[in-house]
Amino acid sequence: MAVSRSPSIAIVAGVATGAVLLGLMEASVRFIPEASPWKSTVSSLLTSLSPIFPGFVAGFVAARMGFTVGAVAGVLTSIFWSIYGNFIDTRSVMEPASAAIPGEVTFAVIAFIIGGICGIAGSAVARERWNAF
Repeated sequence: MAVSRSPSIAIVAGVATGAVLLGLMEASVRFIPEASPWKSTVSSLLTSLSPIFPGFVAGFVAARMGFTVGAVAGVLTSIFWSIYGNFIDTRSVMEPASAAIPGEVTFAVIAFIIGGICGIAGSAVARERWNAF
């Protein structure tokens, strides 16, 4: 049986995972040459995992309240990434787009949903119960 930890510790773990993924994305953009065959593979892998892991890790660490901790970790990670993208030179990791609804709002809503679902999955894995409900 999994040890249930504080929701705040789980959320911090999820956001820290998001920060690590952002760092890896930045490192790949800055240090993998454009001509490298690994460029697209690494970029695709990190881009695919970046919205999933913060919520999953938060749910896994908490082992309870998976949707809540996953959703909060996802939204906080999204806010962190938006702040990072607005105030720091991100090169080509984040490209600005114009839309009727600000991208930050859209990303936060999507992060809430994806983070919550991944939090449920992480919580289920931590409890060794494959049926999350």
